[in-house]
Amino acid sequence: MIFVKGRLIQKAWGMKAYTPEHGSTMIRNPPATAFTPPTEEDIPAYAHDGHGGIIPGEWQSGDHGERHWVTSVGSYQHGIDAAVTRLGWFLKKYKKDDANPVDIINQAITNFNKNHTSHKGLDDLTQGDHYLPPFESMAWRKIRASMLPPGGSTREMSDRATKTKNNTLITHYTNKNIDGPMGRFVESGAIPFNDELQHILEDEYDLPFDVSKQLSFVQKPYIYAREMAPQGRVEPSYQEHPADISPKQIAGAPEGYFSEQTPVFTHSVTHHLPDIMYYPNLNQHMQKKGKKPQWDHKDGLYQAAEQAIDKALEGGVENIPDVPATINIGTMGSPEMIQRPLREILQDPAMKRKLIEDMAHVPAMMFLFGRSGQGDFKRHFDRLMEMYGADEEGLSYDQHSQFFKPGAGGGKGKHLSAARLMALAHKSGVDEDDPDRSKFGTHAITSEELSAFNVNYNENLMGQVDRFRGIIEALADHQSEAQGHPVKMALGDINTKPMQGMTFANYPVEGEDVALESHMDAYLHGVEDFADASSMPVPPESTSATTVDKPVSSPPPTGGTPSPKVGVVPQGPPATPLPQAFQQVRPQIGDLNPQRFREMLVAGGIGRTSPAPTPELTPIEARAQQSLSDPRQQLLSQYMKAEDAHLPVMDRVMKALESMQQEEAGFDGIKINSNLNSPHALAKHVGLTASEVVAINQTMGDWHNIAKSYNVDAKVVKVIKTNMR
Repeated sequence: MIFVKGRLIQKAWGMKAYTPEHGSTMIRNPPATAFTPPTEEDIPAYAHDGHGGIIPGEWQSGDHGERHWVTSVGSYQHGIDAAVTRLGWFLKKYKKDDANPVDIINQAITNFNKNHTSHKGLDDLTQGDHYLPPFESMAWRKIRASMLPPGGSTREMSDRATKTKNNTLITHYTNKNIDGPMGRFVESGAIPFNDELQHILEDEYDLPFDVSKQLSFVQKPYIYAREMAPQGRVEPSYQEHPADISPKQIAGAPEGYFSEQTPVFTHSVTHHLPDIMYYPNLNQHMQKKGKKPQWDHKDGLYQAAEQAIDKALEGGVENIPDVPATINIGTMGSPEMIQRPLREILQDPAMKRKLIEDMAHVPAMMFLFGRSGQGDFKRHFDRLMEMYGADEEGLSYDQHSQFFKPGAGGGKGKHLSAARLMALAHKSGVDEDDPDRSKFGTHAITSEELSAFNVNYNENLMGQVDRFRGIIEALADHQSEAQGHPVKMALGDINTKPMQGMTFANYPVEGEDVALESHMDAYLHGVEDFADASSMPVPPESTSATTVDKPVSSPPPTGGTPSPKVGVVPQGPPATPLPQAFQQVRPQIGDLNPQRFREMLVAGGIGRTSPAPTPELTPIEARAQQSLSDPRQQLLSQYMKAEDAHLPVMDRVMKALESMQQEEAGFDGIKINSNLNSPHALAKHVGLTASEVVAINQTMGDWHNIAKSYNVDAKVVKVIKTNMR
């Protein structure tokens, strides 16, 4: 059995930008003014304001000759230049001071060209269909985009398509879900030689993939938009989000961009947590539910708490609240309580660890020191959000959120939970009996309430809530004092009017035209525009690459065209057989939902050119789905005179069905493993050769039939296809 640890990969939904003049906005493609004459550099793809204007700047060269469009907010770059910049930082980090990032990238490009399958037998590689020019070439600094084509590289071969039939170098990739609310837009920069780059870093600089994978463009054949722009200025949206700007989005924006928001730190607002966060969630045997923290767990709660406390101790003992602390040095089932001054406990390494182990039984400790986006804290907070965050009276929770932002530092979204807490506290309103606290903060717990939270009730544990609260709030005060942050931050006035300017401009509106900007027609290409490569659909042997789109004319018969015999119906040309692989997967088309079916048609180049009138299929679309899913139904294109006339559509439909099988593999538990990103790594994992892995990946059709033809288990095919997508 094959087990692959994975991560969820999602399509890009849109692109957010924090611009200097137009504020927060959704952006699509560069304006027409970004495109310059052939001998000049285009303005980088993301150096625009989303409203038709270029962000003013000037060209400058970096230490290695990489180009920067320097603006008032920082540097924007083309993909190849951003790769050199970040590779330079990476090499400096690992003390490879003699290494030149431009030389390394040019070496990777050279290896790509030498090993490309379409360049075999060529004396002059520059004449190759997919020849990559060196780093210095102006071609890398022109914005020409397509969807990511298939292909990849091993140490012996490369087969990714990089140029169109008219020799245009593709330098950027677009999103795939082009029928989404933002339409088609430039999503990333192309780095098609990523595998070659990884091999050079490993072989010549002793930087294995476990290290070099820190560079996104070593893992993938592209560099992210955010890495081609100043930090925090551009960020893709992987999921749909509302037009209102959230605390998470505020946290990801450039520092100081949202200056009117109040920064919030977990240690400043721990006292606003309700009692449920100070109640241990134990099972019937008085043991903590779920996985217990361990001291050897790197970045776990125990280590995080100890490191934070030790850091605060550097500021002096006087920052520690001078209060007694009662801690349990036994177990929750057999408690053994001792009382010591908190200052004494924190200065004794063994006692300090006992305190941490004791306090880790309650969610508030995770909020203060750990990752509160998981576990009991998240579950409790989500339920409290349902109770206090959905009230339609007054400002919404999202509107209250816009007045707070996570405090600087902390990492991994630590203070984001603090901003969310304050927003929910404000949404719930002031507690009439305790004006310094919110209704959320004074939420009482009873046996019934604990049952609703799926937590066991225990009278003895109810009596320990105040003990846990007292110690954890004292630890929070210690952190606040040591870091110079507010101690027990006040609830403050409840806002009654929303903050202005806290929505994304250009946010998509349902029914709004998202057709491609007219000037982009010249700069965006379909996958069918690529020159032939072994990773791309192969035309019939009788048709050369130069004539793939041109029907072959036959010489006219001598003596004129003979007339058919009287009473005989003239017969047309016989139907061209459809590819067997396509016939095998046709029944799956019938199982597609309307959205997926429409996506497949778009991928095949025969989809809608205007928004669908209804979520359901129209009668014409329904008939088309029925016909396409029936292998017995013939297609009109089978009777076209050019034998290859139907191939581009079929190939693109096959790719759409390939994507569908990718999703089905995810449902079967097959996930992407970042350690299995090359044919060699996969070959070792599944027990095949690298060439067999490449061959399986390039074979299209029903995956179960592919497995049979290669005499392997279907799960092996799924693992290969999923990790080499």
